Amino acid sequence: MNTISEESSLRTNERDEEYCEDNIAANRLLWHVKQLDNELIEKEKEKTSIIEETKEFYDRSIAKIKDKQSYLLLRLEGYLRGTDQKRVTLPNGSIKLHKHTEFVYPDDTTLLKFSEEFGLEYTTTTISKPSKTNIKEFIKQTGVSPEGFEMKDTLRFKYDV
Repeated sequence: MNTISEESSLRTNERDEEYCEDNIAANRLLWHVKQLDNELIEKEKEKTSIIEETKEFYDRSIAKIKDKQSYLLLRLEGYLRGTDQKRVTLPNGSIKLHKHTEFVYPDDTTLLKFSEEFGLEYTTTTISKPSKTNIKEFIKQTGVSPEGFEMKDTLRFKYDV
């Protein structure tokens, strides 16, 4: 296929002065432009396909690495839970278990009633919203909690490399 860019590269000096002289020449140039458009469309499709294949390849590779890492971390966590220690320092890093407490609060209306009952400060805007920080501190100090409140203690595994 003889494209317009190949033809024009042969005549670079005449490029600025070259115009179509009649309908036949214009039609021929238009055909070349159409061929180049088709070529561009094909190249874009090819580029998109290659990008997708490459992305899928790397996504699979990353998933395999993450699976291996999860398995090894699970073994390390099992080792640490089997010992009576909370932290073990090793030459390649350290592993540790720390206690994490998750607070599960009931709905805001219950918390507002609780805050008002015990004189706890709460945020007042167009909508009254209880201060969960104040409620948490109050529960820690007094042990009294609103209806529907739960405290869940969990051990979380961490590692440093």
